[in-house]
Amino acid sequence: DALAYIVGIVIGWRLVVMAARVPRLWPNERPVMTPAQIEDLLTWIVVGVIIGGRLGYVLFYQPGYYVENPGEILAIWQGGRAFHGGLLGGVLAGWLWTKRQGLPRLSVADAVPSRK
Repeated sequence: DALAYIVGIVIGWRLVVMAARVPRLWPNERPVMTPAQIEDLLTWIVVGVIIGGRLGYVLFYQPGYYVENPGEILAIWQGGRAFHGGLLGGVLAGWLWTKRQGLPRLSVADAVPSRK
């Protein structure tokens, strides 16, 4: 699974960078983000997915165990991540990043590839 996520992230990142270099794809022929901003956003989203996935697993699947063993919450190398937690973490990270950058959220969301 991890390899598929890595390949998907790299392909999505490259596609968005390529799209940012084609002005006719954007309103007023101005991309909403620079390639450097796209890489920064990607970093935020990846961290959000990892943290959100782990917290989702901890909160939704084994909260009692982790209340008794809080030191193991950060042990991501032992597995245990929830897709829906990762999705929420990635969305929250993107939302925070766009707020920090002062960019229009919907335009940035248009540029982010989604899995269907």
